[in-house]
Amino acid sequence: MLKRLAILGFTVIIAVCAMELMATQKKTSAQDSAGEPKQLLPTINETNNCAPAQQKEHSAEEMQWWNKFVTWPEGITAWALIFTLFAIAWQACLMQIHAKHLRSLAEHIAMSERAQVFLYTKKTQLPVLIPIDGPPAQPGEHIFAHCVISLKNFGRTPAYVSVCEFEMQLGNSEKSPPSLGFYEKQFKPSIYTIAPKEHWVFQATLQPDVFINSATLKEINAGTRFLWLCGVVRYNDVFGGKKRRPETRVCLLYETRTSQPKSYWRVDGPEGYNRTA
Repeated sequence: MLKRLAILGFTVIIAVCAMELMATQKKTSAQDSAGEPKQLLPTINETNNCAPAQQKEHSAEEMQWWNKFVTWPEGITAWALIFTLFAIAWQACLMQIHAKHLRSLAEHIAMSERAQVFLYTKKTQLPVLIPIDGPPAQPGEHIFAHCVISLKNFGRTPAYVSVCEFEMQLGNSEKSPPSLGFYEKQFKPSIYTIAPKEHWVFQATLQPDVFINSATLKEINAGTRFLWLCGVVRYNDVFGGKKRRPETRVCLLYETRTSQPKSYWRVDGPEGYNRTA
């Protein structure tokens, strides 16, 4: 509202300045067309002892500036100029509002069509924990502790994955994983495209320097040692660019301390490590 009033005031000021300029130009042109005044004796008016030309000049000086808005034809010209400038300013304001609305609508449409990559819990499996002191594998087999992970693109456009890193961590705290620096480290680039409504399956292994034996497995099942699943996914879509790279972070705890028939992954850990941005 204040912006519109400012535009209206600015319009009136421009109109007044334009009228003053027109009046000055008209007066100058009239003087130029008249040429040199003739040397005639002025006719003296007996009433006020003044010449008619002097009386006319005196009355013009007493005319107020606002009289130009109520006299003919100057008043019509002034109001026409004011309304024209006001219409132009109002049209510019409406165009600005319309452009803002179109930009907001375009952003809303783009947001609804963007790629959205999250952990697909229905296809993510429980960890496979193989004790190193267990029965030996068959010849040619090499089985390590791992977990099958699934990511799904819940959006309507393809997701171009540039980073995808998951690992399991074994720690002594149920509050957070032992190595939170995992989320901030430099990851190897990954090139993979997930189509809309499709999922991508891969394996996450235990930290390279951590091993599970029979005693460790019993501690995990008893709830005295804790297994975590940490992951970072970065991707882009057709609406993004170099400046916008969405990131999904995952932090899950392998829960074994319930009366459920099976253990399960549940969202846990510090705030900020289960989010998408």
